Amino acid sequence: GWDAAWNANLVADAAALRLTDLAVELCVRIEAAPATSAIYTLITKGYINSTDKANYFIKYLNTAGVYYIKAGFYTAAASLQELTATQTLTVGAWYSVALVYNQTSKLMEILLAARETPGGAVVGSYTTIATSTLGAVTPNNAGTQPLLVGIDFESNSYERGATASVS
Repeated sequence: GWDAAWNANLVADAAALRLTDLAVELCVRIEAAPATSAIYTLITKGYINSTDKANYFIKYLNTAGVYYIKAGFYTAAASLQELTATQTLTVGAWYSVALVYNQTSKLMEILLAARETPGGAVVGSYTTIATSTLGAVTPNNAGTQPLLVGIDFESNSYERGATASVS
């Protein structure tokens, strides 16, 4: 629910939110394109640094005029594992962005679909925009921080848009 101290929606920690076999989907709308070097945090579970080792995150960013969706996590050995897809989101349009991770196969994917409205039907189908088999890594699942929607613990980088749902 809403947390006034963070000015964000928080989802309390639960085993289902840990990065083992996980699929998390967001319905988002970007209100303005990120400026150069800007990062819009869509979700983050835990802190994003080498000390606290985030369980996972999804961000939308601009690097030198190129837009990316980036997802990743720190391993139990403090190694950052990231997956990045070049992707421009249309300002004002609704999208479903999903992060899928399989602990057994070590496969991580970012999927994207356009939506008619926040709760409306997916337009077309989901497209895998990035995929990687990460090898013998173990995500850090020790953290008990909540899932933050639209902000992260470290930099307070806000989403600059709307999030209709997280599932």
